[in-house]
Amino acid sequence: MKAIILNSTGGVSLTSDGWTTSVLKGCYASTVTAHFLDGQWKLNQMVLCVTDLAKRHTADNIVAHWDSVMKGWDLQNITSITTDGAKDYTKAARAFCKLSLWCCCHRLHLISSKLFDHSQILKNLFTTCKNIVTIWNHSVNFQRDLSNISKVSLKTSNPVRWNSAVKMMERIATNRQALEKLQQKYSLSLFVEQDWVLLELIIKKLSAIVITSKFLEETHTPTVQRVFPLMLQIQIEFDKGTEPLLTDLCIKLKELIAEYFKISTISKTKFSQCSLFITATFLDPRTKSFLFIACDEQRAYYLQKVQQHITKEITELKLAERVTARKRSKNDKQKEAYLFLSEIYHSTETGTDVHRYVQMPACVDDEQFSLLDWWSKRHSEYPILSPGLVVIQLVILCRKTRNYNYQIYVILITKIT
Repeated sequence: MKAIILNSTGGVSLTSDGWTTSVLKGCYASTVTAHFLDGQWKLNQMVLCVTDLAKRHTADNIVAHWDSVMKGWDLQNITSITTDGAKDYTKAARAFCKLSLWCCCHRLHLISSKLFDHSQILKNLFTTCKNIVTIWNHSVNFQRDLSNISKVSLKTSNPVRWNSAVKMMERIATNRQALEKLQQKYSLSLFVEQDWVLLELIIKKLSAIVITSKFLEETHTPTVQRVFPLMLQIQIEFDKGTEPLLTDLCIKLKELIAEYFKISTISKTKFSQCSLFITATFLDPRTKSFLFIACDEQRAYYLQKVQQHITKEITELKLAERVTARKRSKNDKQKEAYLFLSEIYHSTETGTDVHRYVQMPACVDDEQFSLLDWWSKRHSEYPILSPGLVVIQLVILCRKTRNYNYQIYVILITKIT
């Protein structure tokens, strides 16, 4: 198992999470998972440990735990680590690795939750649905009668389960006719016609967040290159419609996406605040031209910035390799001196490679397209760009068995060298 990871292509990215469970009293479970590409450019993931932290989950203790796991597996080339947004884990991640990341799906979950908190109308719709589900959960007869009428059961909302509120509302809407038949028997407080219509409208809008989460949860394919265009698309979907409630929700949504992702449709997103997602978008040949953005000026801005950014990253990476190979980097000042020479040594060939990639026609998206396969077959076409800095960014959701019932969040950045 250890040899598989050590022989991986490029670096290894980690994800870690911690949780408690009512089954194991006094235990704080902690997991570390490695994500890497093999020689065939296939994405692999391997759970390195699932263990009791056996102490308080402070940032220092978490870092010490990660260091111990890395030592046990002889892992050194760690490119990034991803956690959720908990303060102890984010602080530990920043101390442990140069590149620490916050799960995109977790951010989306917080955005969705805050939309519900923001609107009293939305709260009222949610409460009515939840009351119906509560009665259903506590009545075997209700469950039996509903199953005799409808093939679709109800769903319970859980504040820590992504999109569970929307899914609960969807099931209520789907079972409208069945619930109306059982309304009197079980004293159900259902919606009036106007609220049923509003419920359907809200579900349709919030489904944009649900769909985006599903895309970002995929485990065996790069997904972070989708974050930038998907965040813009969510805002576009919410912009459709003139109902006052939707207008209010759309304004709040845009504020939240700007807060959690630094991505905006109101103004030009600053590249420096969102370089990771924009660079990933560019390195997907389907979206490299940013044609999903209507404004020509914004497209030109992103193309210019991302080319400069990638050229700089590849240049520094190549120079760092040379310095390391010659064992010249003895101190920060010496390293800084060599980086000063970077434009002389590498800017021409790197710029040519990036320019050639920009001029290439965008790929057509289809179900068979594989980003990893596409890049793996183009070493000769892009000899500097492909092996030098292919940024593959992923968001992975791993669900374990009910005995553990935990979630792992991943954004992986692998530099293929």
